Amino acid sequence: MEIKFAELLTAALINKNPQYVTRLPQCILQDNERKQVAYINECLEQGWVPSMDTFKRNFRFIEMPTEIPADVLYMEFAKARRDNYIAEQTVEFVETNKKLQKSPYEGLADFQLELLDKTVISSPKIIDYGDLPRESYQTNVSRSKYYVPYFDEISEGLQGGDFLVLMAGTKGYKTTLLKELTRGAWFNGEDVVFCSQEQAPLSLAQQLDMQNLGRTHSLLRKGISEEQMTELKGFQQKIRKGIGNKLFITPPVKSVRQLHEYIVSLNRPIRKVFIDGLNLMQGDYSDSYGSLQKVCSELKQYAIEHNLIIIAVTQSNREGYKSSMTMGAQHIAGSFAIAMFADILLALSTIEENGLPYVYVRPLLNRHGDLTRKISMLPRYSADGKADVGFELLPKDYDPENTVISVFGRNAVKAMLSEELKMSWTQIKEKVGPQADALAEFLAEESPVSTELEKEFEKLGSGDPF
Repeated sequence: MEIKFAELLTAALINKNPQYVTRLPQCILQDNERKQVAYINECLEQGWVPSMDTFKRNFRFIEMPTEIPADVLYMEFAKARRDNYIAEQTVEFVETNKKLQKSPYEGLADFQLELLDKTVISSPKIIDYGDLPRESYQTNVSRSKYYVPYFDEISEGLQGGDFLVLMAGTKGYKTTLLKELTRGAWFNGEDVVFCSQEQAPLSLAQQLDMQNLGRTHSLLRKGISEEQMTELKGFQQKIRKGIGNKLFITPPVKSVRQLHEYIVSLNRPIRKVFIDGLNLMQGDYSDSYGSLQKVCSELKQYAIEHNLIIIAVTQSNREGYKSSMTMGAQHIAGSFAIAMFADILLALSTIEENGLPYVYVRPLLNRHGDLTRKISMLPRYSADGKADVGFELLPKDYDPENTVISVFGRNAVKAMLSEELKMSWTQIKEKVGPQADALAEFLAEESPVSTELEKEFEKLGSGDPF
């Protein structure tokens, strides 16, 4: 889908953010487009932004409104124009060399580097706080629901730029919850992308089929009945005719860049991205901790830049699996970096009562709400292959363990994190924010105090050793 300059200009003027056109490299614009940008720059020098009506009085211009976010329009338009410009200039350079009886590619590499310097795409998102159009608080706020019962209680929905992580142990129903969130968004009109790091797209599609039929995955191995096949085909026809939005399933992605390439190729205004197996996204880095930290940082930045909501699941480590009900952020497999960049971190702990699983879902970190909203997820599977997932909202004061957190336990946690991250606790608080102390509280639930530390504390007699 080719993005037209008129679409970008319309979005820039409607949003009162002229930087979406003024930051474009001049060389990639056509003559009439340069004149229009020059007029906007003149207005800016005089201290005002032209309205759409004012602009149309000066130019023969037809508005082209679009639902695609302005930042996405900007990046896709700029990249496409830049690539075309570089391609055209490269062809001309080669042809000129031929006319001069030179090697066609002599000096081409240096020439292309000059072109790249000339066509740098700078971010339009730097704002002047004083000139910020406050009207956008009402017109541009676009919240999305979880579309799963009670989850909006956690953070009053989700917004572009949010990075949410679900953590659980092996077979802890994290993928089940992720697929419920995916189906909810898709059924409610959002274009979504699902990336599974552990399954082929076809396998995941088959599982979604079974979930839509209210059946277990094992039914596929046994073979579905004619009645079930008829039901499934009817569901497929309903999808094709009744739902205009799309659910895309990608192959495994190893980097944010690869994810971006997949999303751009879809030519759709993607709203949510679901990643099953965040801990398996290692990017292009050799160090496992450093790579995951980099991937999480890039995912968060990507969500902000493209106004996306990213929801990912990750594995807890063995200790987290053993201490399921008191699982904290220290039990994230691979890296505490996930907790540093996630806006919301939810822990899923599984217990059994009367042979039935209960999944205890609670926020460990929450930048957009409190830490008191807890939900019980009830996956139910019968012997005849039927499956269903229910949800219950738990009381705010629900505490299955009634854990008492000691001062020493909190300080031991701080020391442990400082050592792992090679940062002081003050530096950690600067990165994580005011919720860092709340995080220490949660981490101390397991009281990971070593014997050696206790001995050192006894030597000191009293006071805070850290």
